[in-house]
Amino acid sequence: MKDKYYTFNRYLAMALSWCGYHFEKNIVNGGKPMYIFQRTEEFEKCLYELVETKKIYGNEF
Repeated sequence: MKDKYYTFNRYLAMALSWCGYHFEKNIVNGGKPMYIFQRTEEFEKCLYELVETKKIYGNEF
């Protein structure tokens, strides 16, 4: 399993941060921020639950 989780989704990063997971923010080509989290089993469970909650209650476009 990789030891880092990378995302460009600011809202997902803020939701994970609100759950207590700290992230590093790097700027990649084009000036787009990339959020980097430490990947653990507990983090994976939190990420899964957030995605499932989004599927149930989130707006669809």
